[in-house]
Amino acid sequence: MSLVTYTLQAAEHNAERAGAQELRARMKAIRAMCPSLDEDTLDYARALLLKLGRLVDEQTVEFA
Repeated sequence: MSLVTYTLQAAEHNAERAGAQELRARMKAIRAMCPSLDEDTLDYARALLLKLGRLVDEQTVEFA
């Protein structure tokens, strides 16, 4: 397992407990590494970005 894959898995594993600000920081870091990823890892990173984005949306308060 590569270090990048391990990093992505760790981010996914801890995502449920992270706050919105931390999730946004992780998303920024994942986006920064995307250009250097191989195809399979890039697919995983994109899926993880969707998951983290959903979690951020769930934690964000909607103002009426």
